[in-house]
Amino acid sequence: MRFKEFISEDGGYNVPVVPIAKDTVDITKPQTRGEINLNLAAELSRQFINPYAPWIAVGKILSMYGIYLPKVILADVEEGEEIVALDQFGGSWGAKLDGTQTPPNERDAPDYYLYFNYGI
Repeated sequence: MRFKEFISEDGGYNVPVVPIAKDTVDITKPQTRGEINLNLAAELSRQFINPYAPWIAVGKILSMYGIYLPKVILADVEEGEEIVALDQFGGSWGAKLDGTQTPPNERDAPDYYLYFNYGI
């Protein structure tokens, strides 16, 4: 039995597991996005007492894939939403792959976003 199979058995272990191989954590692959969604669903299936706890839990899972969430101060702790752009391994600035330069403070347009909706 492999470790990932052991963790995902019906023993109550809801521990997200990420493969170590670099080619398997590419966010552009549908399999990776599906795995991220499964890990997020498993982690967020429980109750939380404030919206910061699930935000931190989501951040921990995404960090295993090289995606880091910004620190936030939620405007309303009862209910609300946050939408953030997801950049795997950090954003890119300065030049494109073909060598053309971009303005210094203009980020490349992100391809993926996280929609975080909460209500207490």
